[in-house]
Amino acid sequence: MKKIVLFFILVKSLYAENFNDVTKALEKDDYKNAYTILKSLENKQDKNVLFELARLYDYGCWVRQNISEAVKYYKKAAALGHVEAKYNLGIIYYLGEDNLKNSDGKITACNKYMDEKDDIKPSLAVLQADDKEALNWFLKANKEGHSEAKNSINLICDSKPEICKQK
Repeated sequence: MKKIVLFFILVKSLYAENFNDVTKALEKDDYKNAYTILKSLENKQDKNVLFELARLYDYGCWVRQNISEAVKYYKKAAALGHVEAKYNLGIIYYLGEDNLKNSDGKITACNKYMDEKDDIKPSLAVLQADDKEALNWFLKANKEGHSEAKNSINLICDSKPEICKQK
């Protein structure tokens, strides 16, 4: 029995160390290292791991910006209770993919990318703005106390009150 307990303590401490390494890598803008560690932890179904993977795809850091992949990981993190993932989904659906990118087609100034042959292929489908879906995500985030969600709800309800009457 002691061996089993020690095994679980060891596994838990290794995971904590790895996620701490992710945090340190992100603080240093070492997206390659962060991505590598996150991908190794992806199957653990941890909301923080999935959220950070989503952000890398959302902002295009180390990987090509891929909003479809970002949404996939944000939804997984949101299903596990990550409030910021819910809010970010609201933002993505509110703005739509075209409005998320700046004039050079990227959101951030991340400039270190993996070789395209190693990256996943970008989605050909462009996520369109969807106020109703955005409202649903903002409502979920607001219910859990996200500080900006109420303002986002008001923004949608002021511009499209017919959507809010249905809620």
